[in-house]
Amino acid sequence: MGALHHDVDIDHVIPLKLGGKDGPSNFALTHSSCNRSKQDSDLRVARILNKFSEISEETFKEKRRSPNLNDVLSKYDGAKYQLKFKIENDKVKISFPDLANNDVYKYHIFKDKLAV
Repeated sequence: MGALHHDVDIDHVIPLKLGGKDGPSNFALTHSSCNRSKQDSDLRVARILNKFSEISEETFKEKRRSPNLNDVLSKYDGAKYQLKFKIENDKVKISFPDLANNDVYKYHIFKDKLAV
């Protein structure tokens, strides 16, 4: 899209080639060089990565370590209750007694061959 000012562009949040629409609900102001470096990437992913970068900086500054899932959940008022789980063979059993839900949910554990 065209430049508004030498440092600002109007960009598509969801690129047209990924099915985004050419309308106001899919437009965002972006820094020109950042917009060009991301090319046709989905701006929603860039926003998530930026938020994680902020959490990383805060966590390192306050706790002198890299962030973990609890840090991310705490940032958005999650992680208020303990997750009760048990691993048996290739399944994980989960329950939520702190939420007055004593049902046991069973899920198959998938192994990521690339991460092993």
